[in-house]
Amino acid sequence: MSPHRLLLVLWLFVFDRLQCAAYIRSNRCYSCMSMVYKSLFEDPTANMGRYFIEPRNFTDQCNEPNNAHHLGFVQCRTICLTLTQDFVVMGKKTGRKMVIRGCSSSINRFGFFNRTLELFDRYDICRDIKASDLFRYETDSSQTINVCSCLGDRCNGGSVNSGRTLAAQKTLLLLVIAFASLLFSASFEQFR
Repeated sequence: MSPHRLLLVLWLFVFDRLQCAAYIRSNRCYSCMSMVYKSLFEDPTANMGRYFIEPRNFTDQCNEPNNAHHLGFVQCRTICLTLTQDFVVMGKKTGRKMVIRGCSSSINRFGFFNRTLELFDRYDICRDIKASDLFRYETDSSQTINVCSCLGDRCNGGSVNSGRTLAAQKTLLLLVIAFASLLFSASFEQFR
């Protein structure tokens, strides 16, 4: 590989790393909870506010945000999360879901167990996690929560694939630029 091409590849790599760092610092996450949670925040016996930070919105649109621009968002220096659990009444699943979306550092007052969150901080993934392995307070050990993580501006507004799509688009753009640069430099060398 010629020194010019090596320099170009190195420049593209550094540029990509700088872009990622700037991108992470300006991350925003949608902040909402299903309407079911609103009554739990208002009920003094449920004491939901003791464990969770109130989101920007209580809305059932949080469950399936087709029109996410109506949802509030928060600044975030970590990953965005979507927590989904079954809505259970009298020990039976109702078929409805309860959803919490937000920044990993501003959903839960006591934070999450680091050993569990480490599973999510590098990749856009979804996993079923026991509540007792996720939250830093006593919970029902049999309750399972589906946790989806993503890194990107407002990436938690839809499926987990939205963050992956952005990363794939960025990678494709860099490959196109690198390929065009290589073609340009090869054409330039012919005229020397």
